[in-house]
Amino acid sequence: MGPSSSRLRLSLRGGPVGTFRPALPSAGLLMAFALGFALAPPATRAAPPPGYYLVWADEFDGPELDLTKWSHRNLGLRGDAIVTADAVSLTNGHLVITTYTSNGLHFNGMVGTQGKFSARYGYFEAAIDFDSQPGMWSAFWLQSPTINNPRYFGNPGRGGVEMDICEHRAVNREGSNVAGQVQVNFHWNGYGPEHQELGGTLIGQGLDQGFHTYGFLWTKTNCSVAINGEWLWQTNHPISHRSQFIILSSEIRGQETRHWAGWPPPGGYGCRETSLARMRVDHVRYYAPKKVSFWRGGTTARWTVPANWAGGRVPASGDELVLSSLGGSHARLELAGPVRLDRLSLWDTPRNYTLTGPHTLELGAGGLDLAARGDLRLETPVRLAAPQTWEIPAGRTVTVAGALDQARHLTLTGGGTLALRGAAPEADRIQVADGRLDLARHNAAARPGAARPAASLLPQPVVKLTTIPD
Repeated sequence: MGPSSSRLRLSLRGGPVGTFRPALPSAGLLMAFALGFALAPPATRAAPPPGYYLVWADEFDGPELDLTKWSHRNLGLRGDAIVTADAVSLTNGHLVITTYTSNGLHFNGMVGTQGKFSARYGYFEAAIDFDSQPGMWSAFWLQSPTINNPRYFGNPGRGGVEMDICEHRAVNREGSNVAGQVQVNFHWNGYGPEHQELGGTLIGQGLDQGFHTYGFLWTKTNCSVAINGEWLWQTNHPISHRSQFIILSSEIRGQETRHWAGWPPPGGYGCRETSLARMRVDHVRYYAPKKVSFWRGGTTARWTVPANWAGGRVPASGDELVLSSLGGSHARLELAGPVRLDRLSLWDTPRNYTLTGPHTLELGAGGLDLAARGDLRLETPVRLAAPQTWEIPAGRTVTVAGALDQARHLTLTGGGTLALRGAAPEADRIQVADGRLDLARHNAAARPGAARPAASLLPQPVVKLTTIPD
């Protein structure tokens, strides 16, 4: 989690300010709060919200951490402890992160899904047993890979938000017992002078005894937190529109946070085998909105085969398609017929993906989001059905090998390269906010020098136009 410091923390304290009773939070039920509030407990809902389906999960049933899903994060000195893989184990179907002391040094652990799984919007859930001790805290949270990128400061929607779904401490900095509750905190604009944060309200009760289920619903307009099925917290600002990854962690960062979690015991936490400072996790699950389809591609390259899609959900017209590290052996998708998507996303994976076939791929207002270590090649004809943005990060390339129709609708941003190899008669009307537009020779009539930066999307846009041979 990001630092909790002496900076101003936006929060409301006191009693409940409203009642939130989902069948599920919706536009009609969620009030437009500008800050995060503690909400009165509603009727219990133990299941995921309707309209969502399971895409990714870890039940921790194996003998050791599944490194195809998780990585150890921030190994080495972090704050007042050494982060080590030795603090992470799987026991009796639970992930266990232990905070312990050896030879006068404190140790703890942190795992995350960065580069292996991320998501944008949906319902995230973890069942956790917190056994915190003074001086340390544990958390279940989502992080953005671009939170520290200055180009996005002032725009948390694009830069992302550190979303601390639940942070658990035994005591606060005054030494008061807060072990029965957790805190929700949001951070954005990096961790320097521009840093901003939201939170501070303690929610829940009895959370220091046994397992409890923590749910997080993230939509385009709201973020909401539930404990054991009761929706207790929500905010409508800031809302990240960036794909983000999952983190489970325990930390000791007393000097940095002015002992936000109190002081460690004078004699430490005990050795790894005897320490009582443990975070046990029964499961972590992610449920996607039903309008978002994740390619798995483990059977064939055929678009219409349900086994190629998470949950068997072949994209319907107007859905979002996500190409990610969930993809199997097939990174080349063959369109079986004309396809209309609202959005095309490439996340996490280092693999290069290709969409191929003679049929047209039509993209709606959601545009294209490349947030991966691989590139994307579109060999299909592409038609832009609405004004849209293609976000391509620096060092990455999207190649349109087929014809690009209605190119006037396109804004390019992110600092990467869009290479047009097929006919694109309106290439001169593409707005380049940040990045490079490469045109094939037969697009010379598009007058590449006329392509222009989009006003006010980013400060000091970088515009590079290159005409290359076919």
